[in-house]
Amino acid sequence: MLKFQIEDIDSAQLQAGEDDKLEDEKNQLSNFEKISSALQDSYRGLSENNVGVVDVLGNVRDNLEEIMDYDSSYKELYDSINGAYYQLQDNAATIADQLENLDFDENRLDEIQKRLITLDNLKKKYGPTLDEVIEFSKNAHDELSKINIDDDTEAQLTEEIDQYQTKLLNLGKDLSKQRHRTATALEKSINRQLKDLYMPNAKFGVAFKSLDDDNLSSKGIDQIQFNLKTNVGEDYKPLVRVASGGELSRVILAFEAIIAEKMNVETIVFDEIDTGVSGRVAQAIGDKIYKVSQFLQVLCITHLPQVAAMSDIQFEIKKETVKDKTETKVSILNDLQRIEAISLMLAGTKVTDLTRKHAQELLELAQGEQQRLD
Repeated sequence: MLKFQIEDIDSAQLQAGEDDKLEDEKNQLSNFEKISSALQDSYRGLSENNVGVVDVLGNVRDNLEEIMDYDSSYKELYDSINGAYYQLQDNAATIADQLENLDFDENRLDEIQKRLITLDNLKKKYGPTLDEVIEFSKNAHDELSKINIDDDTEAQLTEEIDQYQTKLLNLGKDLSKQRHRTATALEKSINRQLKDLYMPNAKFGVAFKSLDDDNLSSKGIDQIQFNLKTNVGEDYKPLVRVASGGELSRVILAFEAIIAEKMNVETIVFDEIDTGVSGRVAQAIGDKIYKVSQFLQVLCITHLPQVAAMSDIQFEIKKETVKDKTETKVSILNDLQRIEAISLMLAGTKVTDLTRKHAQELLELAQGEQQRLD
């Protein structure tokens, strides 16, 4: 189909704007007698001796020239008539040239009509304009060149595919080697962090599976899985399946503690990352979050007093119903309000002097822990 369309258009040897020029020429030849008569009458009206407009206007100009120095209005009339006189002279000369070049060729008219029929047929099939027909031909040529592959071209493309496949595999292998080295270092760092977070028997591991050549992706030749075993004697299992809520929180925090320095962000949010833990584990999590805050601004939502006490600034978030609408209010706590808030975390419901004293002690201990970590 493409070959037929290309031959159909190219055989006509189209030129941009050709149809408009032919229409103009056709109109001239079809109306030759009318055009010739009008030009002759116009030329006679302008230039026939003694009665032509140019001669009459010349006489008027000469008369005004004799009196133009007597009044400025005469001078203006003279200038206007003089300009019109030379303009009409130019027009008469142009009409004379048109008459001289005017020629009727009946054979030429027949050629034009046949050519316009050819162009109209092409525009009906590929148009509707001649420019669009030419553009259609160009696109058909391009499309045909893409699918019309000879044996030599096919062999060349096959060779290029093999070369790129080899290059891709080599890049994937180089990337995989770097990943294996990084994974080894990451395992050591994560496991060291997990011990600090009271998971001494937990082991984090990175498992690699190589993809086959047909499944390579923009991410390389590796399929990577994070694994975890939480107790001695157990096998590694996928992290997302084996870890409890508290364990998963601590593994995530271990990651954050390692990469905090290299993260291209300014603020990180921990939304109840301490879920499922308490006691000394809560204090360890507070320590880790504080370490992360030395590199990034940390916003931490928590219900654990040990974690809240490790913060530099503490906010309280409350929901209130105002005129049948629920509003969330956030307020910064001063030292006394902070003791009251942490006391409530410790006591649960009723705050006593003893819980306030405990909260005060917890804040003082947290301050000392911050100095130790600094």
